[in-house]
Amino acid sequence: TLSMKGLTLNCMDRKTEAYELVRRGLK
Repeated sequence: TLSMKGLTLNCMDRKTEAYELVRRGLK
């Protein structure tokens, strides 16, 4: 899911992009 992808990116220190993906996934 987009949320999981966001969390993965966050672990890779891409917090800005990750945050956007997580927010889209949770909407």
